[in-house]
Parts: sequence; C-alpha cells; structure tokens
Amino acid sequence: MVYTAPCAARQDGRMSRRQFLRGAGGFTLALPILPSLQPRNTWAAGPIREKHFVALMTDHGGVLHDNMFPASAGLTNSQQLYPGHTAKWGPLVARNTGAENALCPTLRAASNILTNGLVGKMNVLEGFHCTLGISHNRGLHMGNYAANDGNGTSGKAAQSFPMPTIDQVMGWSPSFYKSLNGVKERVMVTGSRNGYSYGWSNPQARSGSIQELSTMFSPRQLFDKIFVPGGSSAPVVAPRNAIVDRVLENYRRLRNGSARISSHDKQRLDDHMGRLSELERNVNAMPAATSKQCGQQPKPPGDGDGLSRFALLNDVFVTAFICGSSRIASMSINIPLVPFSGSWHQDVAHKGFESGPQSLLVGHNQKVFSGIFLDLARKLEAVDLGGHTLLDDTLVAWTQECAAATHESYNVPIVTIGSAGGAFKTGVHCDYRYLNPKSEYQYVKGKGLYPGLPWNQYLGNVLVAMGIPRTEFETGSMKGYGHYNVDGSIRTASSPGSIEGASNPLPFIVG
Repeated sequence: MVYTAPCAARQDGRMSRRQFLRGAGGFTLALPILPSLQPRNTWAAGPIREKHFVALMTDHGGVLHDNMFPASAGLTNSQQLYPGHTAKWGPLVARNTGAENALCPTLRAASNILTNGLVGKMNVLEGFHCTLGISHNRGLHMGNYAANDGNGTSGKAAQSFPMPTIDQVMGWSPSFYKSLNGVKERVMVTGSRNGYSYGWSNPQARSGSIQELSTMFSPRQLFDKIFVPGGSSAPVVAPRNAIVDRVLENYRRLRNGSARISSHDKQRLDDHMGRLSELERNVNAMPAATSKQCGQQPKPPGDGDGLSRFALLNDVFVTAFICGSSRIASMSINIPLVPFSGSWHQDVAHKGFESGPQSLLVGHNQKVFSGIFLDLARKLEAVDLGGHTLLDDTLVAWTQECAAATHESYNVPIVTIGSAGGAFKTGVHCDYRYLNPKSEYQYVKGKGLYPGLPWNQYLGNVLVAMGIPRTEFETGSMKGYGHYNVDGSIRTASSPGSIEGASNPLPFIVG
C-alpha cells in the first residue's frame, strides 16, 4: 500500500504543507550558534563545536614522489614505530618563488592563496597503502574496497565484501548527528563521477545490501535539495500525522502476518520504511521559529564549468555548514582541469613516467589543489566562529586513487587541511614509509613506492576525529576501517606489527 498526499487546497482556507513547499520564493537558513550571545550560565561548559567533514577524491594518481610531496630534507624528526620501521616528520614550510608559495611542484598556488596561515593548518601524509592488491580502486578513498574493477590479486575477491563508506558511517551515526534539527541532507554526495559513496539499503538499522549513493553535480540542484525553504510571513501550519504512521499498520500486517513472505522481501519492506521515514524527516526539517534568521541566501547563478563548477559546489558546502543543513560532503573529481584531448587514462595516467604525461598530471593536480582544495579551505577559513574558524572545526581530506605508479596503492598521497575541532595536529609533513629495500614495490623501482601504515588506519583515525567511537565501526577481525584482508606479498613487505596496529592513533598528528 502506498499513501499519496492530497493535492487539493484545504477546505478551511489554510495553506497546506505541499502548497507552502511549492510556493516558497527563496531559500532561508538558520544562523550559526554565536558564542558571544549565549546565556552566561552556558559559558562554563563552553559552546558546542560541531565538526564537519569533506572528502575530495581524484581518479588515478601517477604524480611522481618528488612532484607530490615536500622535500625530505624537512623531515627533521624521527621515531621508531615498529622493529626496523622508523617514520619521520617535520614542519610544513612553504617556499616563496615570487608570485607563488610552494610545498612541492603540485602543492603550490599564488602567495595570497597558499598563505603561511593555511600551510599551518595543512598536513601532507605519505606512506599509506591498501593491504589488498587491487587495480582501479575508487573504493579506496572512503573504505569500500569492493568498488573496484575486479583486477589485481585481490580485486575480484574484495567485491564480495562491500562496506559503507566513511561519509555514510558518519552521516548515520548518532555520535556525529546528535540532533537532526534542520538537517536536510546527512551527506552531500556530489562530483563528476558516480561510484564513490556507498551505504546500507536500510541505514537506520544498518542492514540490507550495500548500495551506491547517487551523485549530484549541479550546484543549483544541490542548493535546492538541501536548503530549508522559508521566509514567508504566513503562519506555518502544524505538520500532519507522519506519512510513516499512516502506513505503519499495513507494513506490520504485511511483514509479520504472512508466512509466505521471503526474508529478502522483508528486507525490502524494511528498506522502504526506512527511506519513507528519512523522507518524512527531511520534509519536516523546517523549524518555523528560525525560518527568517539567516536571511535570503543567494542561489548559485548557474552550474559553471570546469573549476568554476567545483568552486560553486564549495560555496554550497560552506553555506550548508554555516546554517546546519548538512555537515558532511563527498566530491569526486575526474574531469581533466588542463587542456587535453584524448584518453586521459591511456595517454596520460598509463604513461605517467614520461615527461609529457607527467607534466599534465602535475598541472591537473595542481589545479585540484589550488582551485578546489584551497578554494574550499579559504572559504571555510573566512567564517569566524569566535576565537576559531569554520575551517578549524572541519577536516578536508584530498585523496587519490593510487600512487605514483597508476593502479598501485603503495604510498598513496593524502593532503588534509583543518584540525577537526582540534582532533588533528596540523602543519606537518609525515613520512610513514617502511624504507626497507626488500619492501619496495617489486615491479616499479626508484619511485618511492614503499608500504608504511595500512589505509584502514587512516580511515579509522578520520572516523575517530569526527567523534565516532571505535565500537561503532571496528570488529575483532577488522582493525581501523575497511575490509580487513591482506595479500601475502603485502604482508611480507609490511613491517612486523604494522598491519595489526591499524587501530593505533596516527603518529605525530593524533595524541
């Protein structure tokens, strides 16, 4: 049975919820909490600092070590992590080249964009690797290793173990969203390519199948989807009985009263009720008491193209964070941002060791860094929350699909900015690689491809930084986050104890 809301006007002349939603002329958001205006009796406890997360994810990789990471001469501190495994770290210091500040050929931008202040809030991490031998692996970014092309020593096997990605784990965790008031979209899933964000078919119950989340690449459509309608001076009618309540009895009778219904169909019913409940919550996420407080927010004038489209999406993220419509975003980036015609995969990524293709890879990723990553960071940094900025309460993480050798996941780069409300120390370059000559990736020598710490450890630390306790995502057989299986060759190449230590805090930046 499916309930359909009536479309006709109410007999008593009052505006129906459907009419109100259709007729709202603008999009109005709630103001952020202003600590200075809080009652004095709340000062002792301090204002609540809500955390935010953004995953920026680029296809391929292929940028050579010295083009992607700052010079190793700056790694002035060292510590033994495991027997024979010494990691190094040092402060991030930008080198001024005139009009630009640069950490390396890829991580560079105009000096008024890559400021020393932003450098102090960044981290550049090297030495993370996937413990599975997987070729094309878009699931690496956020932990669903099953999202791969079936190649590599473990690709096909990993497809049998799908998992929700960390953005969805956060989005459906009561530890992250302690209140859903005003939240229109738990996770803003955007970008130029699908297949990066995955969640349960029934996320409230953490049950059912693992499904791909649809991606929205239009800034204007995303704006319309997540911003709370309002601004009308007309009285807001009290909400009617929930749609879920109207069909609940029929659902229970069908699900539990028929001996013929299969377990699969029971799950489908559960999934449907979960989606219906979330839809009802989204419709009701319109607090009348605060509908005017934020003022009219400008809708993006268009969808833009290339870098401008990603910059407009950044604008939507920031305004949503300020006004509480959402606190999580994941964005895929697979459009070449430098002039190019042909097959990027075959002619550039696969030939990255050649000077011409390497120049294109550096140019493209430099645009990602300056035009998307730093664009978002600067917009977050401009929001003053009283003693700290919105960037300080956010973690923006840029990850690539693979390392310097396309399809290989030894030493996959991670660039972050923001401290997640103080959970991460910032302003450092960390090299976690296990520089044992016998551990270097055997098929590509001299390119810095060494294992170090498992990717699961990075993902688990991100979840903890966002306030998710390990009891919500770790099991006895899975340390950190991500399917816990290890190829024999990768175990042999890894330092003794490093794989088993995937639950540990990240050295140098946590604790």
